[in-house]
Amino acid sequence: MSRHIRAEAPSRPSVTRLSPEERKRIDEAARVNRQTRAEFMREAAMAAAEDCLEPMPRANRHTP
Repeated sequence: MSRHIRAEAPSRPSVTRLSPEERKRIDEAARVNRQTRAEFMREAAMAAAEDCLEPMPRANRHTP
């Protein structure tokens, strides 16, 4: 399987502490998706970031 290019800039490692139970669950999910742990975690983190940073509807915005 070839590596996908993710960005123009070189990637940098990131350390995340996981309990044994969290690691087992993430590894299981990665295996089901046929991904490495790093691929799964990167994709999940980016999806969560996109969900969090989506523009909020005008009615929900706080205005001073």
